[in-house]
Amino acid sequence: MTDPTTVQKTTHDQASPYASPWSLRERIGIMLWSGAWAIFCVWTPKPLNPWRIFVLRCFGAKISGVPFVHSRARIQIPWKLRLAHRACLGDRANAYTLGEITIGEGATIAQEAYLCTGTHDPAPANNADYHRRECFRRRQSHRLARN
Repeated sequence: MTDPTTVQKTTHDQASPYASPWSLRERIGIMLWSGAWAIFCVWTPKPLNPWRIFVLRCFGAKISGVPFVHSRARIQIPWKLRLAHRACLGDRANAYTLGEITIGEGATIAQEAYLCTGTHDPAPANNADYHRRECFRRRQSHRLARN
């Protein structure tokens, strides 16, 4: 297991704001995962936790020991999820795994909690054109506010 104090930053270069940062294979995997979780796991009662763990493992989740994942937990990308022994992902907890999420031994993510490893950087440091447009937009909105 990796050191929890080490943050691994991943950036995706996109041709445009509308382009997907994921490969076709990853997009297909996410679609298959969403369907599989909806069909095979959402309806299962708590005693079928081993079945849900099996499905997560089939989609690449790294699992050690016996964690608990509630049937209504939401996991965006299971192959970026690590669960240790007795970790718990509660009812309607959302693991938005754009980057890796590790839930350590004995840790509980409570119901309706939201874990997100994604962020947005609308202004890349080397994008001078963006900065010019943003300054112009701010000047225009300031002028409108004064009038």
